[in-house]
Amino acid sequence: MTTAQSDAKRGTHNPRAKLTEAQVEHIRELAANPEAHRGWKIGLAKLYHVSPATITGVIQGATWGSVSHD
Repeated sequence: MTTAQSDAKRGTHNPRAKLTEAQVEHIRELAANPEAHRGWKIGLAKLYHVSPATITGVIQGATWGSVSHD
């Protein structure tokens, strides 16, 4: 796979993507809030129909790295 092909499959361009860039930004904004309550990752996972591990990956930048962290 060439770089152009792999770039085309990132983020919302990937047909298997379950999140949008706006949702990823929202998740990261919530993660930056020091007052986040216990269990919020599980709640977000249920809201967006993904696993809690996906939420953690988004926060850590392991997934959706193409969306910038602030």
